[in-house]
Amino acid sequence: MCARAFTRLHPQTGITVRWAPGYVNIAGNERADVLAKRAASTKSSSDDLDILRRLREKLPVSRSATLQAFNAELKSAVLRDWRDPSAMLEP
Repeated sequence: MCARAFTRLHPQTGITVRWAPGYVNIAGNERADVLAKRAASTKSSSDDLDILRRLREKLPVSRSATLQAFNAELKSAVLRDWRDPSAMLEP
């Protein structure tokens, strides 16, 4: 167990492990559980399952992920231009 290994390496540090239901009150979770159990009990998945159709659809773009990617790209460009000012002159 990871907690035991960690406490052996760091005996001064205590670890408390608590179970927290991560799916409580999430819409569609019970349906997902039923579909997962059905898929696990068969030898192959069926294309007629609604969940499979939804998984094939394009995922929505996360505003946060887009902003993080933009900021990372901007930071990279600024650092590049700061290190080599002549790079700013190139298109």
